[in-house]
Amino acid sequence: MMAVLQTVIDDVHGSAHRRAAGHEGPADRREVERARDYIASTDRSWPFSFENVCEAIGIDAASLRRALERLLPAPADL
Repeated sequence: MMAVLQTVIDDVHGSAHRRAAGHEGPADRREVERARDYIASTDRSWPFSFENVCEAIGIDAASLRRALERLLPAPADL
């Protein structure tokens, strides 16, 4: 579940590898949009939903959602 969450963070913020190479932000607009949809969803029907992953690893989903949304580029900026 940590890997799922790390992938979403990388899709939002750009991976640590990309940042270390001097590239700011995410690599692919589609990844950002998928991450945006995943983070925004409160559906718990899928075991690896954002809400379920956060709960399983002990992170407050609402707080993490707000933090990640601040990192997301505006749709017009993609």
